Amino acid sequence: MSKRRNGGIISNRFKLISELSDFYSDSQDRFLKIELFFKEIAKRFDYSSIQTPVIENFALYEKLYAESPFFDKDRFVIFKTKGRKKTVLCLRNELSISMIRAYCENGLYKKLKPFRLFSFGDEYEIEPDSGHYFRKNKAVFQVFGRKDPVIEVQLIQFSEFVLNSLNFKGRYKLKINNIGCRKCRRPYVKALNNFLKTRSTQLCRDCKKFLKKSPFLVFNCKNVKCAKIYRRAPELLNSLCEECETDFRRLLKYLDGLGVDYELDSKFFDNFWISNKIVFKFVASDNKGKEKVLISANRRDEVIKKISSENTSINNLNFEIDNILADSVLEEGEDFRSEIKGRDNNYSNDNILFIIGLGDKGKQECMKLYFDLIRDDNRVIEFFGKDSMVSQLKRAEKSKARFALIIGQKEAIDDMVIIRDLQYGSQETVLRKDLFKRINKLL
Repeated sequence: MSKRRNGGIISNRFKLISELSDFYSDSQDRFLKIELFFKEIAKRFDYSSIQTPVIENFALYEKLYAESPFFDKDRFVIFKTKGRKKTVLCLRNELSISMIRAYCENGLYKKLKPFRLFSFGDEYEIEPDSGHYFRKNKAVFQVFGRKDPVIEVQLIQFSEFVLNSLNFKGRYKLKINNIGCRKCRRPYVKALNNFLKTRSTQLCRDCKKFLKKSPFLVFNCKNVKCAKIYRRAPELLNSLCEECETDFRRLLKYLDGLGVDYELDSKFFDNFWISNKIVFKFVASDNKGKEKVLISANRRDEVIKKISSENTSINNLNFEIDNILADSVLEEGEDFRSEIKGRDNNYSNDNILFIIGLGDKGKQECMKLYFDLIRDDNRVIEFFGKDSMVSQLKRAEKSKARFALIIGQKEAIDDMVIIRDLQYGSQETVLRKDLFKRINKLL
């Protein structure tokens, strides 16, 4: 019998591989707490939860990553089924893709849009050179069916809300870029290739290899000499089509109006082969000054087109649980829910609020109000992606909310809010500073 390690009473040949670990309450108390936290956050923000199997059909990843320069079959934990119908399966490599597959397969595309979906789970990968296995834990939030930069603004606010609840306030940075659409990239790739070819003799060996796969990959190079060259490279932000540029300008206008601090990072390309348009990430630096990604976000419109007949927009938000737990300052016995009051309450339709924003200024004020209301333990539903009052009121009626809070351009300027009783049709206008007192009386 082989030697035993770590004081265990089981033979080494029966043990779990060293890169993976078991989860049990004493050793994983913080992990269990954060899982509970995210499930409660998802419920509070009106996300439907889904749990996908840890095994997926490998053909799913082959289809999606066929054009990816990073695609490497050796990174997947693959096995084949026996019998007549042999199928190549793999352990789940990306939770967000499993969620999109489930959205298409289970008829969730028939749901009223925008449709919000949440999942908490793990991903598996093999390092080809060393053969080591890795398990990553993720919390993923997705919004289907709303093609509007308002969604990115909400997800950025949502991310800040969550990070502040996890005691990261003041310790993170937001970085944003726009990687455009296929239409934008064609002229940009041509310009970037021309720039790199004229400087190919100055590039390191890795960058020369990258050029054969995709010019975008050179921006991942850590070589100091290469980095100096790439600072002068053409930027995709200068090659955006009209639609992508308009959306990006609207996003930045909203963020400026909301007082959100951000940094434009034109060399940040997140999963560009299956992502499009606006991407962003929240990062924090460790003791050595090295950046760790806490949250990453992208559009996944291209994914659903490749695996189904559905054509809808998908906003994808990933929380890197392992990095968050490694850097969290959670004290022993403390929970993660400081941003939300009265967290154990149950809600009925009588105390649901539907918030309506009209015009850019009205939507901006509604976005501020939305999170203030949730912090004050209110159940809030919104439909900011639509501009008309009629469409938002129709959605409010379908939601079965009792009251609608309406802010248009005029109300935003005058610091007022209209409260409309959706059951009886009556409405009143109150000062913004008096809104919470009035809501508490009504509810």
